[in-house]
Amino acid sequence: MGIVPGRSTWSLGVTRGVVQIRFVVVDKFNIRGRGPIVTGKLSEGVLTLGQRLELLGPAGVRATIVKGLEKFLEPKLSRVGAGPEDVGIELEGVTFDEVHIADVLQVATLADARDA
Repeated sequence: MGIVPGRSTWSLGVTRGVVQIRFVVVDKFNIRGRGPIVTGKLSEGVLTLGQRLELLGPAGVRATIVKGLEKFLEPKLSRVGAGPEDVGIELEGVTFDEVHIADVLQVATLADARDA
C-alpha cells in the first residue's frame, strides 16, 4: 500500500476487496467530553456506527472507530452514505492533535476487521 501525497489531499488508489470509503477531512474540532469531530464530504461508500476505519495522512496510519455520525439537520444517525454527502464524524481512538485537514478515512485493513 502506498500513500501518494497529492496537492491538497492524499491519494490512496488501494482496493482491498471491500466496499471503499472515500472521505477527506475538510475541518476538525473538539468537543469536551466527546473527542475529535471531523467534517467533510463522503463521496463514496457507507459509514455506520462502530465501523473500524484507518485515518491516513502525513503522520502515518492510525486506527479509529466511528463513534457518531451527523448530517446537516439530521443529528445522531446510525448510517450515512450511498451518494455524495457532507457529514460530521465523531472519532474514537485518536486525539484531536492526531487528525489533520486533508487526512483520508478508509476502511480498516482486513486484519483489523478480523480482530474486531
